[in-house]
Amino acid sequence: MPRKVFTILFSTFPKIKPLFLIVALVFSFSGATAQQSVDLMGTIQSNGNGRFRLNSFELNPVNFSQTRDWEISMNYGTAISGSGYAGNFSVISLSKRLGGSYLYARITPGYRMDFTFNAGAQIIYADTTEVLKSALEYREKFGVGFSHKFSKLFTVGFTFRYFTQNFAQEILSPVFNDTLNALYSETVEYKTNYWRGDFGIVYSPIPELNFSVASFNLLTLNETEQLSNDFDYAMDTKKGAIFGVDYFPTDNFSATARVETDASFFAGMNYGFNLFGGKFSVAGAAFHDENQEPYIAGIIPSLNLSLNFLSFTLSAAHYFSDRDKSFTDEEFFNYGVSNLVNNRFSKDRIQFAINAALSFTPEEKLKLLDVKIEKEIFPALSGIYVNEPFATAVVVSLSDNPEDAVVSGYIPELNENEVHSPAVKISPRDTVEIPVYTLIENTRRIGKRKIVEAEFKIYSGAGELNGKLNKPVLVNSVNGWDGRVETLKYFMNKDLEYAVQYSKTVLNEHKRELEETDARLKNFAKAEILFNDFAEKISYVSDPRTSAEYVQFPSQTLKLKGGDCDDLSVAVCALFESVGIETAFVDYKSKDGISHVNIIFNTKLSPEESSLITINDKKYIIRNSIRDRAELWIPLETTSLKNFETSWSLGAEKFRKDAVENLGLSNGTVRIVDIY
Repeated sequence: MPRKVFTILFSTFPKIKPLFLIVALVFSFSGATAQQSVDLMGTIQSNGNGRFRLNSFELNPVNFSQTRDWEISMNYGTAISGSGYAGNFSVISLSKRLGGSYLYARITPGYRMDFTFNAGAQIIYADTTEVLKSALEYREKFGVGFSHKFSKLFTVGFTFRYFTQNFAQEILSPVFNDTLNALYSETVEYKTNYWRGDFGIVYSPIPELNFSVASFNLLTLNETEQLSNDFDYAMDTKKGAIFGVDYFPTDNFSATARVETDASFFAGMNYGFNLFGGKFSVAGAAFHDENQEPYIAGIIPSLNLSLNFLSFTLSAAHYFSDRDKSFTDEEFFNYGVSNLVNNRFSKDRIQFAINAALSFTPEEKLKLLDVKIEKEIFPALSGIYVNEPFATAVVVSLSDNPEDAVVSGYIPELNENEVHSPAVKISPRDTVEIPVYTLIENTRRIGKRKIVEAEFKIYSGAGELNGKLNKPVLVNSVNGWDGRVETLKYFMNKDLEYAVQYSKTVLNEHKRELEETDARLKNFAKAEILFNDFAEKISYVSDPRTSAEYVQFPSQTLKLKGGDCDDLSVAVCALFESVGIETAFVDYKSKDGISHVNIIFNTKLSPEESSLITINDKKYIIRNSIRDRAELWIPLETTSLKNFETSWSLGAEKFRKDAVENLGLSNGTVRIVDIY
């Protein structure tokens, strides 16, 4: 058992110890009685499918279930040894979940036992002999139960069952008249019926662990109709208690144990796995009864297949003692009957049950309380919303089991379909905040900046919709920018295909020149050609950045033939990156709030090869490339569109002054932001 469970056991015991001690003291002097907690369905569980109740009052005396709404169950059983009472519907039940409350009712035509005894007298006729008999019939007619979950820690429930008991005894009856004196047999019936009421509590310190304590025969109310003053054959109704532990660390495994005040016990395990679109479970249980032999009196194996709205269970009860032998009257009178499901005279039995969920309305396991919009949407920056949430959903669990919650968002004009965020597991009755992400499929159709109604939905792990909520979201125009230099790369990336075609066209015009260039200088030469071509066609338009603003895509800058520092830096980086030249943005932050963006690019030259391009060591930067190799990077002032050499000189001078001499790289006023 995991350490977590041991910790819970020890930390919880002081809280529940008084409850167990009180119940134990009340019932510990009750004496031995037949075991009460044997369930003919064994320890089979529904394994995460909360539509079905797969147990009875015997294993579940508190009567709580995760059934979502209405459920009907039919259980057919038959004896497979001896000549006892055979094939019959053992249990037919109907249940209903009402919020935190649960109602259950059953009729039990198969819960009965019949006994016949020799009455110890006989009548001898001229041609035959009549042996007088006595017959006993015990039945449970029906049962009802109610339970309520007061909190995620405590569930309280009670059950009532109605029993009938009939004793038919043949007796000698003399007849006297003037002509004949004779003996005849007649049947005298004795009846004593009663109600049995029990109470139980379940304590759940964690969702995976339940402690329970319940009574048996706590309250008995007799309805006696008998012709004799004494009825010696009534069912034994000694009082006692059942202590239980249920452990279910996963939806696929559970373990159950019940111990009674006379030291009888019942224990088993259940394992399930996915099959045929549902859950298939295999379970085994064994039990010890103080009134039965051997020490382990029998076993109950069981199988279950739980689908969406139907559940099928097959189980068997096998006793290790000989149940086909004849029992003496003395044995019966010594032990009697106190449990119609399991006693000293029970036969091996096989059971088949069908459970049907009658409601096709999914249970609301989760509720979407609120959605907090964390940021406005910039369509061009679509990539960041895959990793950075734009909203936070506040979700509460209404379930008694851990649930997987999936939040989806749909933003008109940005999303083709709902975008589902990763699943988050929520503990029972807990409230959590779930980050909401989005994926923007089409940015070019976005118009002006506007507020749109985004739709958010919450789904359970089974894909069932549990609720939805609309919230206004501010969507910027396709050229809207959040002002972070880190996100400028998204404008560049969206036009890389255009930049590739443009750059190839320009470089093809200088094909011979590039072929004659030293291989070590290829990057440098390509950058110079592309920049000079760009500078000839583009004009700088001043637009200082103080906050979020409008940024052009490279294709727009080249078509409009102008832009500010952000636009020009994005366009130049796109042209360089399209031909394999590594680039980075340089973000200069000034005290007056006006910022400026330049670029640097990688020549792929080593420091030892610097003389191939310059003898001035202040005109380049030595950085490690993505190949983890020291290489020369050149700063460019993209707003200077005279020529490459001038842009290089101005860019190098600004970098040396602001980044190096004024310690900009150290104090954070200058940052180098790599594209990749």
